[in-house]
Amino acid sequence: MPQFWDDTDWDALLQLIHRGDVIPVIGPGMVKIDEGKGAPPISLYRLLAPDLAKRLDLDDTRPFSDCREVAERFVAASSSNTRHKLLPRFAQLLRNFSEPIPAGLTALARIADFKLYISSTPDLLMARALTLQREGFAQSVNALRFKPKAGPPELRDVQTWRHGPPTLFHILGDCTQPDDFAVLEEDYIEYIIALIEKRSMLPVLTTQLREQNLLLLGAPSEDWVVRFLLRVARCERLSDVPDRRVTYLADCADKLGAPMVFFFDKLLRSTRVIDGSPIEFAVELEARWRSQYGEPDPATVQSEIDAFIDNLPDEAPPSCVFISYSRDDIARLLPYLQALRSVHVPIWFDKKGLHAGDTYSQEIERAIKERSALFCAFVSRATEADGTRYVHRERAWAAERHVSGRHYYLPFIVDLPLSEMPRREPDRVATVHYDRLSLMDPAHFAEHVRLRLADKRSQAHG
Repeated sequence: MPQFWDDTDWDALLQLIHRGDVIPVIGPGMVKIDEGKGAPPISLYRLLAPDLAKRLDLDDTRPFSDCREVAERFVAASSSNTRHKLLPRFAQLLRNFSEPIPAGLTALARIADFKLYISSTPDLLMARALTLQREGFAQSVNALRFKPKAGPPELRDVQTWRHGPPTLFHILGDCTQPDDFAVLEEDYIEYIIALIEKRSMLPVLTTQLREQNLLLLGAPSEDWVVRFLLRVARCERLSDVPDRRVTYLADCADKLGAPMVFFFDKLLRSTRVIDGSPIEFAVELEARWRSQYGEPDPATVQSEIDAFIDNLPDEAPPSCVFISYSRDDIARLLPYLQALRSVHVPIWFDKKGLHAGDTYSQEIERAIKERSALFCAFVSRATEADGTRYVHRERAWAAERHVSGRHYYLPFIVDLPLSEMPRREPDRVATVHYDRLSLMDPAHFAEHVRLRLADKRSQAHG
C-alpha cells in the first residue's frame, strides 16, 4: 500500500463502511484471474480475448489486448450491424467462466457491512463471490441489471435491503441478458444517456449513489466514462459535491493516466485517488475490517450465550414469549433475544436441550400451553433437516393453541433460501405469515414482538 494511506485513513474509511455509508463500485481492474504458475493475475477480459475472436470467426492474426479490442475489430471488419452476433457469443463465453473467483472480489463479498454493490462489468464473478460468501444472497433475486431499452429494476426500499441479503446492481448490464450490455464505446454512451433519462424511475438507487461515499475499485472504463458515470451518480456538478460525500478511486496512477489523476486529485474537493493495485487494496481492506468489525471470537460468543441462559428464570413467567429454536442457531439468535430483553419482553425457552421423553418435558408443555402469551418459532436449516428434533414437539403443542386471526404463533425464518418455504411446520399454522430475520435487525424484531405482546395483553384485559 502507498505510504500516504496510513492507519488514520484506514480507520476513517472503515468507520464509514461500518456505518453503511460506503458503496463499492467494481471495475474491470478487480476482475483478474490467478492462473497459478507464478505469473501475476491476468484480466478476465484479456484472458478471454482469443476465445472471443475464435467464436466470432475473426480473421485477424494480430494479438488482442482485451475483449473490447476484439469487439472493435470485429465491428470494423463487418459490413453490417453485428451486435446480434457479437453480444450473444460474448455473453455465453462470460457465463461459462465460473472459476477461479478473483481474490479481490471474494474479499469485498466478505465485508458484511457492504449491503449494495455496483458492478460496471458484465461478468458474473461478483455474483458468484456473494453467493459463496454471503448467506441469503441468490443471484436470481439479488443481482439486478440496468437495460436502456427496458423498464429499469428498482432497489427495494432502504429499510428492506439494508437488513436483508446484499444487492448487486450491474449498472452497465450483464451477460445474463445476451442482447444488451456495454462492450463498445457507443454502448457506454447509450447506457449513460439512459441512466440520465430514467433517473426518476430509479429513486432509491439514485439517492444512494448521490448521498453515499463511493469506493471505485479499478476504474470502470476509459477516462471519459469514469467521469460521466460519476457525474450521473452525483446528480450535480462534481466540483460542487460537498466534502462529506467522498469518492475514493483505488487504482494504479500510471494506469489511470495523468489527466484523470489530476482531475480527481486536484480539481475536485470530494475525491481521493489511492495509488496502487485495487485487488491488493480490497484484500487489505477486508483484513482490516475483519480485525475491527468481523465475527467475534467463538469463546466470547459462547460466554455471552452461557450468561444469557443462566439469567433466565427456572420457570416460565406468566404471559411470557416462548422461544422455540435449535441450539445450532443460538449464536445467530442471541442478538435478537438480547433485544427482546432490552425492551422488557419476558422470554423463556428450553435451556437443557431436551429430547422426547425427558421429565422436564412436562414443564415445557405446560409453559407453552398455559403460561405463554406468544410463541416464536425460529425456522432454520437445522430445524428443517431433522423432523425428530424436540422443537417440532414444542411447535405441535403451540399449534394446538393457534386460532386463525389471533396472534400467538409467530414463525421467523432464520436462514432458508428465499425460494424455499418451511416443510416441517404444523399444518394448523400453514397459513400464518412467515417473517425473515434477514430483513429485520434485532431492534426491529424486538419492537415487532413487543407490539404483538401488547396487543395480546390488551385482548386479555378487554
